[in-house]
Amino acid sequence: MATENNIQEITKSLTHLEASLEQIDSARKQVEEVVAAASNINSALSNYAQSINLLTVAVKELLVSAKKQ
Repeated sequence: MATENNIQEITKSLTHLEASLEQIDSARKQVEEVVAAASNINSALSNYAQSINLLTVAVKELLVSAKKQ
């Protein structure tokens, strides 16, 4: 009987461990998704900032040109 109880306890522990590992894997996937999204946002913001800089230069050049006329 003691051996059967040990087997049941081991099986229960393994089931619990499997559930914990599934939760850890799910959390890992969520972290990967957040990191990927943050990287995409960073890239988009970098492109946006570059576009604003180009626009600023163009507007300044337009103002300089308009003042000369």
